[in-house]
Amino acid sequence: MANPENGVNGLSIKEGKAEIGLGIFFTIMGIVFLAIIIPTQIKYVEGAYPQPRFFPDLISALTVVLGISLFIQGYRKNKANKENQETYTFKWHETRLVLITLGIIIAYVASMYFVPYLPATVVATGVLVTVYGQRKIWKIILTALLVPGIIYVGMTYGLMIRLP
Repeated sequence: MANPENGVNGLSIKEGKAEIGLGIFFTIMGIVFLAIIIPTQIKYVEGAYPQPRFFPDLISALTVVLGISLFIQGYRKNKANKENQETYTFKWHETRLVLITLGIIIAYVASMYFVPYLPATVVATGVLVTVYGQRKIWKIILTALLVPGIIYVGMTYGLMIRLP
């Protein structure tokens, strides 16, 4: 049997390197949101306070700051002591679940062009609950109906936001 510590059953990475990689990722994503996505997707509204871009800009700026902080922390850990760092191992089963979830989310977003919010979300939630191991049909149906239903009612009637 293979030893999971040596990375045979999955990808292993030291804590410092993981933090460096995640710090770079979050910094780049925050910059992309600040420079490209938010300006092209959210309009400036004359006389509005706060601007519709305020909270997305704030969250993106915080993402950049925290990404840089995570990078620096990982760099310091990597430089100081490589032996005392925790090792993260990504096993195939876990990686497969992440990829399946990503595929379901992509299919869900693509389906929103053709199917309204409620049926698309009910199906996506039911599939996700099943993929993550729930086998009791009543729990799958209850979750798949209640979660999107509560979100729909809250957004439509509570916040007066029309969902697709």
